[in-house]
Amino acid sequence: MLSPSGARDEGAVSINRLQVEAAGTPGKYRYRLLVVNNLPRQAKPFSGTLQLLLKVRVDDQDVMIEHPRLGDPGSQSISLEVRNFQRVEGEFSVSAAAVLKDVEVRILQDGVVRARQSVNP
Repeated sequence: MLSPSGARDEGAVSINRLQVEAAGTPGKYRYRLLVVNNLPRQAKPFSGTLQLLLKVRVDDQDVMIEHPRLGDPGSQSISLEVRNFQRVEGEFSVSAAAVLKDVEVRILQDGVVRARQSVNP
């Protein structure tokens, strides 16, 4: 994988095949993606968490929503342990009155964003 400078980024984890689609019920969506660990095979697995940042429009205002919400008592983080690659699937809901504009998926390790990718559903 090439970094923006063109140099090889050996320690990077990357996101591939990100898809977000409506799940039938108003306000409910499914997501799926492939997380790839670009470290050599003999290296230890990548450990981190997955976070979605949802941009929605409600009453002519854009609002950003974290999923899962960090620090929310009822919210569990989405843990990753990736040796080579891992498929991740899940669902999230927004208000039926909200219009989903953009979804950004972030992979974090120790609170630092290691990879991100956006999609417009």
